[in-house]
Amino acid sequence: MKDLFEVRKIIECKSIELAINRLTKEAKNNIEKYLKECEKYSSIPDKYISVNQNFHLEIIKAANNKLLLTVYKKISNLLFLENDIKNLEEIISKSLKYHRKIFTHMNNDNTELAKQTLLEHLNHVYNESKL
Repeated sequence: MKDLFEVRKIIECKSIELAINRLTKEAKNNIEKYLKECEKYSSIPDKYISVNQNFHLEIIKAANNKLLLTVYKKISNLLFLENDIKNLEEIISKSLKYHRKIFTHMNNDNTELAKQTLLEHLNHVYNESKL
C-alpha cells in the first residue's frame, strides 16, 4: 500500500500543477461543487468518502491528461478498497480544511502552495490510516 500511496502523491501533485495552468471555468465549478458536498456530508462518513474521492478526481480531470486520469482511477480504487481508517472523524475534519485551502490556492493560481497543501493533506491521511 505504501507504494500505491507514493504513486498517488506523485500523480496528484503533478495533476494539481497542470490543473492550475489549464483550469477552465467548468473544471473550477466541478471542484467547488465537490468541495461543497464534502462540507455537506462531513458528518456522514460513507457519503463523505465518496464525495472526497470525487473532489480529488475532479482535480485530476482538470489536469486534462488522460493517462494521469486512467492511472489515478486504477490506484485510487485499490487505495480506497484496502484503506482501513483509524481516526475517520479527525481525518474528515482536517481533510475539509485542506480541501478549502487547496481550492483557494487553485483559485489564486498559486501552484506551489496548492501542491504543498495537497502533499500535507495526503501525508496526513497516510499517517492516520492503516496503510
